[in-house]
Amino acid sequence: MPAYGVSWPKGARPRAEWPATLVELAELILQEVQTIAPAGPYLFAGHSFGAAVCLQMAQLAEARGIEVAMVALLDPRSLPPITADIGGTFGAAGLSDTLALLSETAAEGSRFSEQFDEVSKAPAADRDSALRRILNPAAQATLEHVHETSQWFATLLADAGREGNERKPVKAKKLLLRAAETWLRQPAPSESRSKAAVRTTQTAIFQTDGEVVERVAAWVGSADSMTTVQVPGGHFAMLHEPHVAVTALRLCHAVVETGALDVEP
Repeated sequence: MPAYGVSWPKGARPRAEWPATLVELAELILQEVQTIAPAGPYLFAGHSFGAAVCLQMAQLAEARGIEVAMVALLDPRSLPPITADIGGTFGAAGLSDTLALLSETAAEGSRFSEQFDEVSKAPAADRDSALRRILNPAAQATLEHVHETSQWFATLLADAGREGNERKPVKAKKLLLRAAETWLRQPAPSESRSKAAVRTTQTAIFQTDGEVVERVAAWVGSADSMTTVQVPGGHFAMLHEPHVAVTALRLCHAVVETGALDVEP
């Protein structure tokens, strides 16, 4: 089956024209989906912030009579309504904090971790300028885009719970792939500076397993209508080798179970 990835591409629109709400962003992405596949059934999957987008997309689609076969939530930890100061946390973050997050998410994460370790030796107020001195222009532009979009995502999530939109329960099959709450564990003595920085951010804004179930229930009507599966690794490691193989197999199994594909289980 064809699968498509969605991101917010650099230069897609001027900053002043970016969607101002989670609903607007979900609407825009749903329109993009329909240019490729005009009719359902759709299968949506999103990791972290993407999980909230997928839930909103499913709600919009179903309200228009469009079939959504499945919504897979890959370790959502910031589902509306948000009680933590996610906007303030990301608003106060510098480029070096975004670099620390990239060290956990990107394929070349070890390189970003080394760069963060180097600049983190400087006083906090001087880290961004130190980082700009060691990055080439292309890398700096990419980092600044990721930094800006991260702050934007945080604002959309913080505002989503205050929009007052009535939510009708999502009918699609719901799958929650839950990773370990590693940020709550005692850090290893050898923990790098970048991992420690990411842990601090996660502690400030991440929802616990219990809070996630409560938020999902508000979107789908009842937590009993959702299949929950524990996968190996933490929030980011679940998408990296070797854990990503289990994550992918769990997703494939769930897709087959929806009956949306003409294959034998």
